[in-house]
Amino acid sequence: MKELETKIIKWAEERGLFKELNAPVQAEKLEEEIEELLSELHSLHPRSQRNIELEAGDVGVVMINLMHMCGLSFHDCIEAAYQKIKDR
Repeated sequence: MKELETKIIKWAEERGLFKELNAPVQAEKLEEEIEELLSELHSLHPRSQRNIELEAGDVGVVMINLMHMCGLSFHDCIEAAYQKIKDR
């Protein structure tokens, strides 16, 4: 997971996303991606696992970049969340 996170951050850096965007703008992008995922999940058409996979992946990519902008590792955030919920 960490290797993929590194690749995503490198991809964003190569495209200048961290210079062009800030965390609030990236958070708005996250909202857009979540809306697209919700739309796919609520679609009246038979669900396409591939479309759901792609939309969920977009959410993950934007989240990784947002956490990077905030000086956090997505991996560490997921680990912290797991530690919080693991004994519930």
